[in-house]
Parts: sequence; structure tokens; C-alpha cells
Amino acid sequence: MPSSDDYAREVIRAGRDMGVSPRGIVIGLATCIVEVGYPLRMYANRKVPESLLLPHDAVGDDGYSVGLFQQQIRRGSSGEWWWADCATCMNPYKSARLFFERLVKRDYDHGDPGAHAQAVQGSAYPDRYGQRMGEAQRLYDRLSGGPVSTYYDSDRSSEFGFGGPRPISGLRGVCIHTTESGKSATATARTADDVTTYQATSQTGSYNVMVGVDGKRILQNTDDWQTWSTGNNGNDILLHVCVVGNASQSRAEWLAQDKMLRAVGSVVGHWCRLYGWPIKKVDAAHLPGVLGHVDTRVWGGTDHTDPGPNFPYDVVLAYAQGAPTDEEIDMASTADERKLDLILDQIGPKLPGWGPQSSFGKDAQGRELTLRDGVIAKLDRMQADIDAILKAVTK
Repeated sequence: MPSSDDYAREVIRAGRDMGVSPRGIVIGLATCIVEVGYPLRMYANRKVPESLLLPHDAVGDDGYSVGLFQQQIRRGSSGEWWWADCATCMNPYKSARLFFERLVKRDYDHGDPGAHAQAVQGSAYPDRYGQRMGEAQRLYDRLSGGPVSTYYDSDRSSEFGFGGPRPISGLRGVCIHTTESGKSATATARTADDVTTYQATSQTGSYNVMVGVDGKRILQNTDDWQTWSTGNNGNDILLHVCVVGNASQSRAEWLAQDKMLRAVGSVVGHWCRLYGWPIKKVDAAHLPGVLGHVDTRVWGGTDHTDPGPNFPYDVVLAYAQGAPTDEEIDMASTADERKLDLILDQIGPKLPGWGPQSSFGKDAQGRELTLRDGVIAKLDRMQADIDAILKAVTK
């Protein structure tokens, strides 16, 4: 008999063959998990004799439903099938196509994914689908390689036993935090792993994803697990991403950490697309969307001001729109390094003391001219700084 993963792969294949988005396929997998449990099993039905003659893992008696999606083997008043014949509904690929044929008639990439599943299935328990969406996402990611490049780089969620389960049907947005453990622009900033280890052992707080200065993304808690992040209602209705940094940082200091901002954007983009939320900055009164810890103060329980007034939401949300992969980030960095080399080739000879062993040369007072961290990926924004340097050393 096929395994649970074999069944899931057939659902994924059917969705892809029909041009269904990853979010739609996850909705399909969540529906299967609700209907037949996990690991997935192929159900026959003792009230449907022909189903007992087909390959199956278990036998049920809920109405006349069979298969992974528990589709009813009944005919309407005009003789048409509610879904299809028994053999079709007990074929993992064909039954998945039946489900997706109805799902694609809806705007399933937006809004509550559980509600879309319910609209197709018509269950007497409409809240169940949303509660299994996180589990379905992890199943999809594992079989398709999703989270390695788009969501998180390492999984340490098994270390966070505090908190508790929560229904993802109640989630309404993304909250951004800072660790307040040091400015991310300094060489002494603590790593994402350092902070994660401290939180896991001290049980003083937690997030869904922690992002380091180097762009490393650590999964601390899955979407369906309550974190200790805001000290208020935000723990129940928000997904939380925290960056190693400080709310007092200037915009320039934030922009100097481009790889980190890209990583945060990839996490935000993943969540917003998964749950159908707009990728925009909002306050607590205008969810769904993206906000900061400071915005949750209206709910009480916290006096925090992170991620600070200078946090570049515009940059992060722009990255979230595209959610670049690690490979795309590396390619962009390489292209910008070439761009920097070209610029330095032009301005270098104009700097006193320039030589083949000097990257930036020295001015008449012997002060080394350096360009601040992040210039490689932010040359266009720093053209004014470069012009100012040239003006200062050519007086």
C-alpha cells in the first residue's frame, strides 16, 4: 500500500498539474489531514460495497464518504454524482483534482484558508481546517523543500516546550520585534542562536522565528503554538519574528544590515502569502497586516517600543513582496560587489595615498577613509556619501 507521504505527493502533483498555488495545495493537504487524520490513510466505507474491493488502509462509516478527502458517493436528484464514482474518489490523484476543481473557483490565495476548505467540503465542523493549516504547511514544505530557502534555515522548535497550542484560524498578522541585546550594526551583537539558546533555557520569552545579523532564520515555534512575545492578546493572534538588534538604531544602521532585512522580508512574505494577509504596515486597529511590538501597547501588558521609530518597514515589506531566496541574495551581492569595484576604480586615483594595497586610501591627515557596513548592497542610496568623500579629499 502507498505510504502517507505517497498520498500527499499525489495531492501535491494534482495541484501543480492544475496550476494551483502552493497555498491552495496546502489547503488541500489540510483538508485531507482533517478528514482522515495524519498519517494520511485511504478510507473505504462499509456502506459503499465497491469501496471494499479497492485498495484501502481503513474502513469508515461516515455517510457514504470515501478516500483521502472523504468525498460522498451519492447522486443528486438529476442523477449526477455529488463528487464522482467510487474508484475516482478513492484515487489520491483524481480525488485531489476533484477538490481543486472546486477550490479554484474561489479567491483561495486571499482570506482565511480554513474558510476556503470549508466552502468546498461543507463540514459540520468548519473551524477544523484552519487548525491544521500549519501542519499541512510543514508537510508540504518537507515534501517540496520549501522552508530551506523561503521560511527558516534551522528548526529549534523542539526546545520550546513552554507556551501552548493555539488555533491558527485566529491569526491576524505579523509582529516584528528586536532582541534589545545590542545594536545589530556592531561586531559584538549576539547571534540568533545565542538568543534562542537563552530563551529556550530561561523560558523568559519566545517568538516564531528569530533572525540574526547574518540573515540566519531560526524556527522557535510553529504557527499553531502560542509564543511569549507581547504580553497581551498579540500572543494569540499574531505571528512573531524577532531580529537581533535594538530599537534605538538609526535608519542608516538598519540599512547597513541588508541581509538581515532580506531574511525578515522572506519570513513576512511567506506568512502573508500563506494566510492571505496584505503586505503592508498597519496598527493594531487595522489588522490584518504587519506591525511592531510597540503597536501592541494598546492592548496593555507591555511598555516596549521595538522595533523602534527608524525600523525600515518600507524596505522589509518591499523584500516581502518578492521574498528572495538565498541564492538570489548571493547573486545580488555579487553583482553589487562588481558595481562597487567599478566605482572604486574611478574614485581611487583621486584619493591621496591611494595604492594597490589600499582599498580606500588615506586623506592628508592620515585618516582612513572607509565606507560604512552595507555599502555593497546600498550603493545607489549612498551616492551622496561618495560624492561628499570626493569633495573632501580633492579640496
